Amino acid sequence: MGGLLLFLGLIVVPFLLWSIFDPKSQWQVLSSWKYRNPEANEPSEAAYAMMRIGGAVGLVVLVVVGYKMVQADRKYRELTPPASSASITSPLDSRACGSCRHPAGKRHDPHTRSVSTPTPLPR
Repeated sequence: MGGLLLFLGLIVVPFLLWSIFDPKSQWQVLSSWKYRNPEANEPSEAAYAMMRIGGAVGLVVLVVVGYKMVQADRKYRELTPPASSASITSPLDSRACGSCRHPAGKRHDPHTRSVSTPTPLPR
């Protein structure tokens, strides 16, 4: 969740603020290159007003959804009991395999979790 909020905060929020405070500049930078004569295809003042309104609505929705996500994450963390340290085996523990926790001395495939006892080699 932290990565999503970071993405939204660093990428989406500046674009929304840009559309609120200077939609004409945003259109010139992002869309005017598509037209041979950009001045003739420039949006009207009503279109710029709609860009401002859309940016403001998007920013409000983003803030509300972000706040709700943080609240839900905090509630989930409060309801989830902490893991017991006794149930966690160290990856350095020589008695168990770190990937599937089978006792050492048995051959196994960690992808299929199949276990076989080693056969003695002939002498």
